[in-house]
Amino acid sequence: MLAIQLMRLTQQSREAAVIAERNRMARDMHDTLAQGFTGVIMQLEAAKGAMASADASSVSAHIERAEALARSSLGEAAPLGSRDAFAFAGGRHAFHRAQRIAATRDRRNGVAG
Repeated sequence: MLAIQLMRLTQQSREAAVIAERNRMARDMHDTLAQGFTGVIMQLEAAKGAMASADASSVSAHIERAEALARSSLGEAAPLGSRDAFAFAGGRHAFHRAQRIAATRDRRNGVAG
């Protein structure tokens, strides 16, 4: 009976680790994209202001910075998505990582795996 309960707790622990990792990855991706969009919006607003004052060189510079920020943000977010696509699909990568996390936690808490 105790062994069955221990197995259930271990499984629940693993599932909780997978969910926690998915949530962490989602937060990382959200933060990366939100920061990038904020920078793009600021540059486009600055470009609108430069247009109002007919400053063509500033307009061009702000648009180029907006484009660079967008590309940079995509570059930062793409590895998050491709590396962690397995996690969102329930793939082996996330499962094995979650197993390692759960095993580490179990060892710290004196739970046999």
